[in-house]
Amino acid sequence: MFGRKYNPQEIAEHLRTWIAHGQARDLIGGYFACVRPDELECTRIMFSLHIFPIAASYGIAEAKNDARLIEAVRQAHDLYLSCFRDRDQIVRLGDYVIWRVEREAVASVLREECCQIIGPSTFDEHAIKYGMLLRVVSEIRKRTFATDILLGMSQPTGDSKKELMSACESLGITFTRHVLKIDLSDRRLTSDQFERYQTSRGFAATLLMQGLFTLSDMFKTLRL
Repeated sequence: MFGRKYNPQEIAEHLRTWIAHGQARDLIGGYFACVRPDELECTRIMFSLHIFPIAASYGIAEAKNDARLIEAVRQAHDLYLSCFRDRDQIVRLGDYVIWRVEREAVASVLREECCQIIGPSTFDEHAIKYGMLLRVVSEIRKRTFATDILLGMSQPTGDSKKELMSACESLGITFTRHVLKIDLSDRRLTSDQFERYQTSRGFAATLLMQGLFTLSDMFKTLRL
C-alpha cells in the first residue's frame, strides 16, 4: 500500500565498493599496463571510473520503473559524491573534460545553472570547484550512459548477451573519448595512437561490462 522503502546510505556504500572487486581491480590494472597513460590521462581515467557507478546505477534504477527507487538512488548519489576528498579544490576544466560533445554539454550546464560563460577558447583554463565538476559531469554521463545502451541495443538480434556486449562496446568507445585525446579522423594519426585507442576501447568495454554486472548484482543483493 505504502510502497517499498529504500536505504540511500546502503546503496551509496555499495557504489563505493565496485571498483575494489577482484575482477574489476585486475581489469583496471591491465588497462593501465597496456594503455600506459600519462599523468593527465590517469586523472581522467580515475575520474571516469569513480563517476561510472552513478551513471550505471541510475540506468538500472530507471529500467525498474520505480519512482521511489529512482529517488533513493538520487539520494545515494548525493551521499556518494559528498565523500570525495578535495571537493573545494579548484581544478581546470580542460584537465578533466576533453571530448568535444561533453565540453559543449558542460559549458551549457554551467551557463544555464551557474551563469558562467565559457567559450571554446577559454574552456581548458576555466576553473571551478572539484565538487561542482563531479556533480555537473556525473549528471551529463547519466544521459551519455543511457544513449550508449540504447545505441548498442538499437539493432535487436534476439540474443540478449550479444546486445549487451554491443552496448558495452559503445560504453568502451565513449570511455576512451573521455580519457584519451585521440581523434581517429585526424590525418596525422599514428599507428601507435590508433593502437592505444583500440586497446583502450577493448579494455574499457570489458571493464564497464563487469562493472555493470557488479552493480546489477548489488541491486539484487539489496533486493532492489
